[in-house]
Amino acid sequence: MPMSPTQASALAALAARQSNVVSAAQSAVLALERGWVRAALRGGRWQRVHPGVYAVHNGPVSDLGHVWSAVLYAGEGAVASHATAAWL
Repeated sequence: MPMSPTQASALAALAARQSNVVSAAQSAVLALERGWVRAALRGGRWQRVHPGVYAVHNGPVSDLGHVWSAVLYAGEGAVASHATAAWL
């Protein structure tokens, strides 16, 4: 089932805030069907950065996207710290 315009807008806004990286949990909150996410991954529209963390494009993941993906993979309460935080 295709995503609704509301879902597409919410996904675009979330991805823009997080350097085009989202978690599986966030996609579930947006009510994206797991089958849709799997199809996006299989079809090459999205790419897996870490287990349960996806880049919502098929190009290179930016440095900031890698920071976001690590924080999302680490889970709730995780933050970038030390040298990474200084870099940000």
